Amino acid sequence: MSCAVGCPAPGGSTPSRLAPCCAVLRRVRPVPTGDYQDLPSWRRWTVRLAWLAARGGRSVVVPMTVLRPDHRAALLGGLRDRGLAVRQVVLRVPAPVLRDRIDADRVEAAARDWRHAHLDRALGLTQPVLKRRS
Repeated sequence: MSCAVGCPAPGGSTPSRLAPCCAVLRRVRPVPTGDYQDLPSWRRWTVRLAWLAARGGRSVVVPMTVLRPDHRAALLGGLRDRGLAVRQVVLRVPAPVLRDRIDADRVEAAARDWRHAHLDRALGLTQPVLKRRS
């Protein structure tokens, strides 16, 4: 069994079972930077929820782009500290394909500007991650 944990950046894609959680978070805790990953409490709760979901040997899939290396280290390190085996997967897609996918998304259309604004930075992060894993 797999599940997804975490709320996306503003307007990002949210698995349906998380939509109520994210809606509550948006009302309770405004994010000055516009990115939930900047909240230490969000990172802690993402780790806790993933750990809870993984109990009993279940696989947990956390589909997200984490732009800041310190945030990625906090998330992955927190999962490892709780005894979970962590495998980071990087999907490499050419920039034009990603831009087309962003523009074609009708579900999270409000996220387009945020996604386009962060696309180059996200694409630049994949190379160092891939080199470390080689």
